[in-house]
Amino acid sequence: MEKFNFYYGLLVGIPLAVLLCFAFWCKTPTPAKDVYQASGIEEPASGFKTFKDRKTGISLVYPSNASATTTFLDASWRYGRSEKERGIKISSILLEKEKSFSSEVRAGFWGGSESVTHCFEPFEASSLGLVEIINEVSFHIFDFQKASTSGYEIVRSYRTVKNDGCYAFEALISGEGEGDQEQIIRNKILTENIIKTVVFSEL
Repeated sequence: MEKFNFYYGLLVGIPLAVLLCFAFWCKTPTPAKDVYQASGIEEPASGFKTFKDRKTGISLVYPSNASATTTFLDASWRYGRSEKERGIKISSILLEKEKSFSSEVRAGFWGGSESVTHCFEPFEASSLGLVEIINEVSFHIFDFQKASTSGYEIVRSYRTVKNDGCYAFEALISGEGEGDQEQIIRNKILTENIIKTVVFSEL
């Protein structure tokens, strides 16, 4: 009889414990409300965020310890723009900002027929490199470097024509003096990898 009660207890107790567990304790925690939604940022995976711009349909994946904003480190929608260009700032992803060093990925857009005509004009004294396909979109790549006694600037600009306008995705690194070469190389790789996550969605 005691044996029967023991097995009967197991038969009833285990399913009951499982039910109670799923009802109260063992539920998967409900995800917190997306605190990034208001700014267009979502959390797709651990360690990374996605910036999505609903007006232009672009998205970029970047490390979660970086910050995405529409405030650029200077006033231009793209580096070295001419006065005739009236582009808009889509996003600036700031990776590092110190007194002596900064690293940024920026995205900008200039619309209209004139922008299409002048989209692939190089920087002054820049070099036109390869044409690269990123997620089925063709980009023209422009490199520019400037060094002086006070510091340096390193720019790589990826440009493409879509949606009747010119898009520029740029990796910008600047600092004082000659800079820490290891820090510069690390940030060049990181900024370019971020740009290579760009995806255009249908508007």
